[in-house]
Amino acid sequence: MHGHRRTYDAKTIAGIMLVIALVLMASAAPAQVPHTVLGMVRDHLDSTPSCDNVKFQAYLIDLSDGGVHSETRTDDDTGNAYGDGVMGEGWLEIECANFSQFEWATGDSLRLAIVNTESNQLLVTSIALDAAVEPQLATTLEMISVVEDLHGSCTPGQITVEWLLDGMGSDLSFHVYRSTSEEGPYQRITEEALQPEQPGLYSYCDEDIISGTTYFYMMGLADFSDSSGLFGPIMVSARTDVAGAAGDRLPSEYGLSQNYPNPFNPETTIEYQLPQASPVQMLVFNLLGQQVRTLVNEVREQGRFQVVWDGRDEAGQPVASGIYFCHLTAGSYHQTRKMTLLK
Repeated sequence: MHGHRRTYDAKTIAGIMLVIALVLMASAAPAQVPHTVLGMVRDHLDSTPSCDNVKFQAYLIDLSDGGVHSETRTDDDTGNAYGDGVMGEGWLEIECANFSQFEWATGDSLRLAIVNTESNQLLVTSIALDAAVEPQLATTLEMISVVEDLHGSCTPGQITVEWLLDGMGSDLSFHVYRSTSEEGPYQRITEEALQPEQPGLYSYCDEDIISGTTYFYMMGLADFSDSSGLFGPIMVSARTDVAGAAGDRLPSEYGLSQNYPNPFNPETTIEYQLPQASPVQMLVFNLLGQQVRTLVNEVREQGRFQVVWDGRDEAGQPVASGIYFCHLTAGSYHQTRKMTLLK
């Protein structure tokens, strides 16, 4: 019996060839940036940071093109962070999409900075990319570098911003960003990256200021220099003298400064400002969310104010060392700052 030989017409053959060509083109095309990076990220208390408190920045390094960097993408323009994602409890899922037309291949890398804004803990890491595998932070990584005592002070004609970086990342370099509004936009005001003056100690002097103007500062990693700040903001009012001059302009918006010193022992100063007369309530809470002290509970006129907390509770007893939160409510304005008491 003779075998039957199948024949194809010209249109069928052309269609088959087109499919084969498309498959070959797809397999040869460079990979696109995946939308997610999955990783087990822990803080110093061995707990997963809340996705609501996570900020991140990322850029791609194209090693095949001599190490060219893509533009930095952030959580503001890239996507979101999700806790307990597809990998289950403890995994932090980050969307790293929208790298403008950047194609990557095996051997390129993704550079990530992840910050827990509640504790100011930092993780900076790189992930080698494989064109065939979605990138993952393969092991549990601990956020250990902590920005501490971020504060600003004013002397005639200049504002000084200082902070400490405690942890293994104390050799990182920073840029400073400034705005006249807490919500931004923030502009980078440092031309060169700031290196620590001493191990872990950073300082920047801003002399381009106008007396009576309130400024907000944020700090960002120089490694991600085309992006925005990760730490802050802190509020500092430019004055003609240390105590403030009668001719200074009154504030035009609400604001709560970071306490200073921070960490502190036994007392710390908290500054806030009001653009109009407002009912003001300033409360101190501990890590458990329990109210520890009422510092202000009255109507205040427009202006700038200072409050000193002596590290005691409502009964006048010294509180234990640890982290506390100062929460300010003024009209519809709400803001919280973290304070650290070290004895």
